[in-house]
Amino acid sequence: NKIVNRFKVDIGKRAVVRIDTEQSPRDVWISDKGMFKKMDIKKNPENYYSFSIGEEDLKVMKQFVGYLFTKIKNIGLVILDGVVDLCEDYNDNKTSANLIKWLRRLNVKYNCILVDLLHNAKSTGLGRGFLGTESDNKSKIVIDSRQQFIMDVSTKKRVYSGNFELTFPSRRGGKAPQPAIYNFLEDGEINFIHE
Repeated sequence: NKIVNRFKVDIGKRAVVRIDTEQSPRDVWISDKGMFKKMDIKKNPENYYSFSIGEEDLKVMKQFVGYLFTKIKNIGLVILDGVVDLCEDYNDNKTSANLIKWLRRLNVKYNCILVDLLHNAKSTGLGRGFLGTESDNKSKIVIDSRQQFIMDVSTKKRVYSGNFELTFPSRRGGKAPQPAIYNFLEDGEINFIHE
């Protein structure tokens, strides 16, 4: 698939680290197992590390993230699902800017790809608060995935179409990929409808 190929990143034998601040340890484990099954991987790869830290307080979560960068050797990719949970006040300019600056320093120091997931605010459809603005401004590429809605003519209400739209609102240093529409098949596989 052309769209998937645009996102291929070869990190070789470098470590992949997933840090989840939202799901329970059991849910993270189930998610990891499902992902490995889809890729026909029989056991956890030696270079894959997954952590659920949402039950910890803010200070401990931040310390743990910093600790991981120093203890896991040769990190290539870090997926931080729930960056908002590392911020004391995502509407505070200084707090948000300091968090993004700290994450960028880790990113540069350890020469890795850092993916921070920040859910959009329901009221605006944009990244939450100043943290969302700062994250967007400092990102190499911003990827936005959102549900597509259609108008139900009988009820005159917007309803979920079953599809998602993938867009790239900004990219520094190159052309952003074209938007795409996708959905999920029954087995959980991603099905791209348009490229």
